[in-house]
Amino acid sequence: MRNTASSLCLFFIVVASGCAAGLDTEGLFHCDQAIEGQFPSPGTPDAFAGGWIILDLHCPVREPTLSVQPQQGSPWELTTQVVREGLQVRALPGMPLAPNARFIIGFDDSGFDDSWLLSTSSLGSPLSYPLLGHSEELLLDQGLLFSPASLSQTLIGGIHSVRPVIQFLAEPTASTISGRLGSLLSESNQQDDSWPTIDRSFDWQAPYFSFGSLNLRWALQGWSLVLEQARISGTTHPVLEGTGAINIEALWDTREADSLLGGAAGALCDFDLQQGGQGCIPCADTSQSCLELLLLDVPTRYWPDELKSFP
Repeated sequence: MRNTASSLCLFFIVVASGCAAGLDTEGLFHCDQAIEGQFPSPGTPDAFAGGWIILDLHCPVREPTLSVQPQQGSPWELTTQVVREGLQVRALPGMPLAPNARFIIGFDDSGFDDSWLLSTSSLGSPLSYPLLGHSEELLLDQGLLFSPASLSQTLIGGIHSVRPVIQFLAEPTASTISGRLGSLLSESNQQDDSWPTIDRSFDWQAPYFSFGSLNLRWALQGWSLVLEQARISGTTHPVLEGTGAINIEALWDTREADSLLGGAAGALCDFDLQQGGQGCIPCADTSQSCLELLLLDVPTRYWPDELKSFP
């Protein structure tokens, strides 16, 4: 007769990525928890103060908590997201961390705990220039794609010609700032007049901005990048012409990319699922074709021109 504990371990090994023989006191499989990846990585000297904190884990979490301990003052807990069947924990601090500061990030889950040092860069410091008319290009292909992680190389390699630009149309009020989103031609610094500009009131939490939700589409060579519910947030550099950073959260409608990037209808969704991703969820039209997109620490650079309005 087969040993029940051993059978359970074999059954759960794909999910848990490492199951030790025997059951724990609750009758579940036992897995020796460990942190397999941290973002920003321990000791990072210039982390983006307005960025995400992400942990990849060896075993599914149960009751995870993330905390932030500044050099001075009391620690606080972050609201976390748990994804990838419990193997990844994420947090975006509701209030950005202070720039040019050091923090201890603490993680705890059912008795397993760890902590590491994080130091932030100057991004998030007060801006030294007026924003009226200021424009920033978003260097999407230099960002870090955390989801869908399985398609990071494929997608990042394919979007080098996607060149969005944000322009600020006014000085900020206490909570908003007017802005415009446009796009540049793939091979020059001229505005793409075939890409309809979008004028929006951005949320403003000095010196951070955020706006969305947007439906965006870029026609590329043989395929199109289609984003639903896109939200863009970040800040420019405190010194003019320095490098800023933004984050993008969206749903990627894979249907107009499947033929070239995947090879067949539904291939990108299937591949992500096979590689341990979350697979596709419904798009706005209910088709099960959208992958979560989380593109972080996208650098921005000063664009010395003015976006014209194109319908």
